[in-house]
Amino acid sequence: MALSFFQTAEPTFLREDGSLVNAAGDPVAPADVKTLALSRAFCRFHNFRAPPGATASQIARAARLAGEAQAPFADTGRLILRASGGAAIWLWDKTKIAEIFGTRAVEAAPESVFAAAGEGWRVTEVLDGYEAQYWRDSALRASTWRRQHFTDDQWRLFVSSVDDAIAPAPASPPIAEKPLFDGASAWRRQQIKPPLTWADAERGAATAAFCAAGVAAFFLGQALRLESEAQAATRQAAEIAEALSADPRARRAESQLTLISRYRNEIETPDVLGAASDAFDVLNRFGLSPDDWGVDEAGLRITVLNADGAPVRDIVAALEATDSLNDVEPIFRGRGQGLEFNAALTAPRP
Repeated sequence: MALSFFQTAEPTFLREDGSLVNAAGDPVAPADVKTLALSRAFCRFHNFRAPPGATASQIARAARLAGEAQAPFADTGRLILRASGGAAIWLWDKTKIAEIFGTRAVEAAPESVFAAAGEGWRVTEVLDGYEAQYWRDSALRASTWRRQHFTDDQWRLFVSSVDDAIAPAPASPPIAEKPLFDGASAWRRQQIKPPLTWADAERGAATAAFCAAGVAAFFLGQALRLESEAQAATRQAAEIAEALSADPRARRAESQLTLISRYRNEIETPDVLGAASDAFDVLNRFGLSPDDWGVDEAGLRITVLNADGAPVRDIVAALEATDSLNDVEPIFRGRGQGLEFNAALTAPRP
């Protein structure tokens, strides 16, 4: 596809095939690259929603934790953008950039953030395919990518994954738009940085242990009516609390520990939409399409009726090679009844 819709594009674009091009599609030498727009094919999107009442600083800290927990690659690049009531989290494989630039530092971001914001539901034409999006309050709330234009089933799957939509979704995929370039680079002003440092969290854990020890000693002394020991424990706890209150890093670490506990259950659930999308992509590579399917956090089930001659072992291997599926089991349902695949969903890495 032509890239002319990025009228005054500032970045260089990294395509899925590893080539570097400018806005007109002309090759660019790695030495000339200053800012890199990554093909949507390389990137994953997560919408982080904070609970009501969370402050801006709490949302920022929690979004960083969510970005760490959702990281799908050994060396994950991240871009976290503020949004009303939460954050937009972009993740990508940094090894794709290192293969071209080595150890040289290059500013990189998904191509999607260089395009002008939308509102409501839309499909955009991107470097190496198509991106379905849902926008609210000028912030991207949901996004998924396909090499080919979305089918009705794929569009319905995307729509069903957005549980907080206000605008009604079209019944069929909208005509793909060619987004205008956002020359103001508004995304740079929305960044949440720097990343969370785990050294502070470790210090907070030690702090909590010391405080717990002091409080436990105090109540044990009271229970045993050992007044002198209880008083000593009280003084010890007071000394610890006083020392910690003067240390801003310890206070920050305690706040981070609270957020870790608060969001653990929310961020460790399997990516249901991602699992279904991965399965559809695998079947499409083998020239197959699902006739019936279902997915939830318990697992994925897909039935293919016209599966005669399908390379079952290769399909199973490809499904298990995805980041979201494991324990894939093929079931032959009988002549004329097709082939069924059942799979467990892989939980995000802690």
